[in-house]
Amino acid sequence: MYYFAFAIFFALNFSLWYIIPSLGLKYITKVGRKRKDKKLNTEIAAYAIVTVLYVVIYIMFYRYFSIAINDIESTSNSVKYFVSETTNTSLMVVLFFIVSILYDLYTFYLAKKTFRLNKPNLGYIFCSLTGFFNILTYWFSNTILKLNMYSFSASRYIINSLMKADYEILLFLFPALVFINFALSFIEEK
Repeated sequence: MYYFAFAIFFALNFSLWYIIPSLGLKYITKVGRKRKDKKLNTEIAAYAIVTVLYVVIYIMFYRYFSIAINDIESTSNSVKYFVSETTNTSLMVVLFFIVSILYDLYTFYLAKKTFRLNKPNLGYIFCSLTGFFNILTYWFSNTILKLNMYSFSASRYIINSLMKADYEILLFLFPALVFINFALSFIEEK
């Protein structure tokens, strides 16, 4: 049942936040005259590096939060506070926040560029790969780590905000970029 729930969650979120926006981005991106770009292979290599960096940072993020969660004493409160490994977990929150935003922004840039170069299959691959990792990390953060049940102390409100944004913003950043691009395309036409 757990795998079935994940499959439904994945299919719904993947289509809603990545496939539909990718199709929309393809539709609003006009194919340019230039069919080749000498920098494309370099940018694909950079995308691969950012993907590996995203995966490595999330594994570290998962590891440090798992350690911190295991060190928390059970209390009757609905929200439990991190008391150990706070420096490492805070650093992972900031690193993962930066890398996840960079990953989505770069995916958007590369997908739009490949659509403009009339290479839609490459664009769909980039969008799908980013969507796969973002939804996977969202699932792990919410269901396995259950990060919505944990928090840093009240004095660390910036880190608390970033931690909540880390796994919440991932699903919404790419479609938001597509929607902003869609809105700007109307302005450009006028």
